[in-house]
Amino acid sequence: MPIYNTSKLLRPQIQSILSQAYTDYELILVDDGSTDDSGDICDEFAKKDERITVIHKTNAGVDEARNTGMDIARGQYLYFVDSDDELLPDALQTLADGMENHENVDISIAGYVYSHDGKADPPFLPVSSRMFSRNELMDELMCPKFQSLGMPWTNFYKASIIKDNHLRFDKRIHTIDDRVFMVSYICAMKGTAYHTTKPIYKYNLGVGVSFQIKDKYDKRNLTIFDGQCLIYDAVRSNGFSSKSIWWARHRMINSYDKKKKYFLKYHDLESVKYLDEKFLAAIPFYIYRLFKLRELVKGMLEMLHLKKK
Repeated sequence: MPIYNTSKLLRPQIQSILSQAYTDYELILVDDGSTDDSGDICDEFAKKDERITVIHKTNAGVDEARNTGMDIARGQYLYFVDSDDELLPDALQTLADGMENHENVDISIAGYVYSHDGKADPPFLPVSSRMFSRNELMDELMCPKFQSLGMPWTNFYKASIIKDNHLRFDKRIHTIDDRVFMVSYICAMKGTAYHTTKPIYKYNLGVGVSFQIKDKYDKRNLTIFDGQCLIYDAVRSNGFSSKSIWWARHRMINSYDKKKKYFLKYHDLESVKYLDEKFLAAIPFYIYRLFKLRELVKGMLEMLHLKKK
């Protein structure tokens, strides 16, 4: 668990883990240079429960904190949680059952619910479960309606796959670093995936520091496009279906479109040039021409719509 200045929400999250029905685990708390009393809270819990290991380090971001935890983890499975959310009581058991009650499973995936002021929303979907092949899982991940599959806090990963393939969270990528990691993991899989829509995790909205949208200039937005390029390249070069490749390319093109408009808005022409050059290097020229044609048609349709008004 990466931790940075979440002292107000940290105790309930740690307690939700210690109260799990499944008890055979180690909990690694990585205090990423917190300036509040988060580090002291970690030490307090560690004194009471021998399953807890605490690491205090200088601040380097959530990806480095997760990587630090992975480096010392001893378990058969790895599971990543945020410090400002909460697990539901049978979360670990549900994920472990997915791994252990089915053959040749490399990843166990469950659902989650949003939480507002401590109150959980109703589940998104009725509870159901199914198995996915490696290719089917990538198809589902790339499809827009299955955004939750890329969240690390809904997944049990095999530690052996992560360590044997030297998988890491990429600290260079902003916002979609989780998704880049998930794609890398699926590329390394040989077996199948178990997926249940049963909620195991409460994702707190509007609190903490896990996810905040700020309406101001942020150079790191450039790395979101970088991440989409990494995903497209991985999907294209690892034998996945034409459906997955199409969606990965669509996401990359859409990211290019949005980020170019964003940096033009702030008159950052250096970043615009970077986007143009990397975009042309990532896809064949004819696809770029088709994309420019799409932009032209889209603009004409918008103009016609305005004239009708």
